Amino acid sequence: MNKIKIVIAGVGGQGVVFLSRLFAEVAMQSGDQLISYESHGMAMRGGSVSSHLKIGGYQSPLISNGEADILLVLAAEELPNVRHLLRHSGQLFINAEKTVAGLEDFQTAMIPASPMALEHNLPQAVNLLLTGFATAHSGFPYSTVQFRSALEKMPIKEKIRAANIAALDLGFNWGSACIR
Repeated sequence: MNKIKIVIAGVGGQGVVFLSRLFAEVAMQSGDQLISYESHGMAMRGGSVSSHLKIGGYQSPLISNGEADILLVLAAEELPNVRHLLRHSGQLFINAEKTVAGLEDFQTAMIPASPMALEHNLPQAVNLLLTGFATAHSGFPYSTVQFRSALEKMPIKEKIRAANIAALDLGFNWGSACIR
């Protein structure tokens, strides 16, 4: 069983809540226990949204300062709000078009997910593009195949499922190319 703490951060409309539910589906299919906590704030108005995910038999869903193993940041402007949660040498995956200063203490991987999503006509799938990118890196708890399988089982429209899978694969391919 995986034992890992993940924080997902973004703004309203980016799919933080959907991504949390997708992680829950992947964990369930993998036989892992997952508990989560979501903070919505002013999500309807593009405000901060975050989700704390603990995989592997934890009792409380909240992640304290310096405890997150992985931080997925869908909007670079949200990094200051959640950065303190990531442990020293934790993995940070961020949707950013330019280098973000002050991240030397973390294993940081950046991808320009928003412009890539627009370029590939997947504007609502930045969350899956970043997730696919993360799955290409060692230490990420689940694979692209596991996320694809979970997407196949989720009750969503086929058009949305296809876009999410395309974004997942696009992110994975970008991540794989960056690692080489």
